[in-house]
Amino acid sequence: FDLKDAFVNTNFEDVKADASKMLQQTEKIKVSNCGAMETQHLIKIKSMLEAISGNDDIENQRDHFIVLSENMIAFASNMETLEKPIYIQHCPMANSDIGADWLSLSDEIRNPYYGSAMLTCGEVTGILE
Repeated sequence: FDLKDAFVNTNFEDVKADASKMLQQTEKIKVSNCGAMETQHLIKIKSMLEAISGNDDIENQRDHFIVLSENMIAFASNMETLEKPIYIQHCPMANSDIGADWLSLSDEIRNPYYGSAMLTCGEVTGILE
């Protein structure tokens, strides 16, 4: 969620730092505890975090965040219990008007794909509980 917030603030240095921190946290997840599908999502999550943390271009980082979010949503959707509700949010204009999703701890829209340019563009499309 810190990574999403760094994108909202359009700060590529914070994005890199938060992606690196998140990558370190995902390294602690034991793949042996995951099913085949979760393992594939975890591999893609790690790959996208590596790409984001090694990049200085905010727009390129955001492109990787699209794929990261898709896999994070799929991974989180398969978790049996969550500490608190997680909101799936969608911006119809992101990703060249194809649209893109992200996860948030709040139902308030803070768009990570456009930051202050279109801060509230989007909608809640689901809730994971």
